[in-house]
Order: sequence, then C-alpha cells, then structure tokens
Amino acid sequence: MRLTRSLTALLALALALVAAMVFTGPAQAAGPAYVALGDSYSSGNGAGSYISDGTDCHRSNNAYAPLYAGQHSPSSFTFAACSGATTTDVIASQLGALNASTGAPPLMSGASIRVPRSRSGRRTSIASA
Repeated sequence: MRLTRSLTALLALALALVAAMVFTGPAQAAGPAYVALGDSYSSGNGAGSYISDGTDCHRSNNAYAPLYAGQHSPSSFTFAACSGATTTDVIASQLGALNASTGAPPLMSGASIRVPRSRSGRRTSIASA
C-alpha cells in the first residue's frame, strides 16, 4: 500500500514536470536540468566504459543518459541510475536528485523495477493506487 502511494506520487511528479516543460515560456540557451533515474537498464550495465564514481552502479558513458545529455546540452546532468536498483531504491535514493529546474526525467527500467503486486499476488496498476 505504501509502495503504491509512493509510485502514485512518483507518477504525479513526472506528470507535473512534463506539464511544467510544456507550459513554460521560450526555451533558454541550455536545456533544463537532466536527471537519469532507474536500474541497470538506464545505468548502462554491460555497455562498458564505466564511470569510476566509487559505487557498484555500473554507470556507463555509453548509456542512453550521458549520450542524450551530450547531444542536448542540459543546464546540468545528474546520473542517478544504478545497476540493481529496485522501485524502493529509486524512491529512497534517486528521487532526491530532482528539483525545480529538472525537465521531464526519464525513468527507464529493465528487470529490477517492477509493478507491485497486491496481496492476492496480482500485479497492480499505478493508476489504480
């Protein structure tokens, strides 16, 4: 139940950020701040050329996020994605990187981030939370 509420809050935050980007004034020279969230899929685990940041996150310079940031010149770039991260990890450890200047943050996942199951064992929808 708590996880479902957290996922609903995450979805609401993402929608608010998208709305803020769509309804703001003219674009500035640099894009909005860019924050990459997620698990091994978004960190680039397996892509080689890992960033030496003292973690076991396997963040790769060949992952989508740094490649995108290199092409789109965001005002800042935070690579919060971490190999092995679960939904709980994203909520607890990665969402703190978001702030008012963040554009629509991508939340990409492979296998570690899952839709929570209800007590009956069925997958629940974030929208039904």
